[in-house]
Amino acid sequence: MLSAPVRLSFLTASLICLGALAAACSLQRWAYLPPCPLCNVQRALLAAIAVVSLIAALHAPARRGARAYALGNLGLCLLGAGSALRQLWLQAHLDPAQALDFLNAEHVFTPSTGYAAAKVYVLGTPDCGIVNWSLLGLTLPEWSLLSFCMLGALAIYPLFRR
Repeated sequence: MLSAPVRLSFLTASLICLGALAAACSLQRWAYLPPCPLCNVQRALLAAIAVVSLIAALHAPARRGARAYALGNLGLCLLGAGSALRQLWLQAHLDPAQALDFLNAEHVFTPSTGYAAAKVYVLGTPDCGIVNWSLLGLTLPEWSLLSFCMLGALAIYPLFRR
């Protein structure tokens, strides 16, 4: 049986993910900020962490099961942090004029093959480097990185709890 503090940490992680997803969808809907491919990856990873955490909180496994759930969440958090770091790198190193030229081009980027789509969702596109919103001086990928770090800390807790 899972202890109450560990169960609460999984439930907290699930609520943090749902809050972050609600904020992202609200920004998309009311601030007209369409998500780029890396934003979509981060949203999918947040949703996966929410599902794994909710299942862990409801399942309430023994210590070994809780550690398995925590390792799964930690892996998803590392992938999300990597995606957010890639987007931050694009924002720091991409020329904004290059991104705007790409977006205003006559062609629309639609990957037709699986390899091209996977490459886009791993490496991003020039529009991933555009900074179009910030809160308290932090851009969306910085908030996303902060969320994945907090969720990673919550995932580490069950691993070291006796």
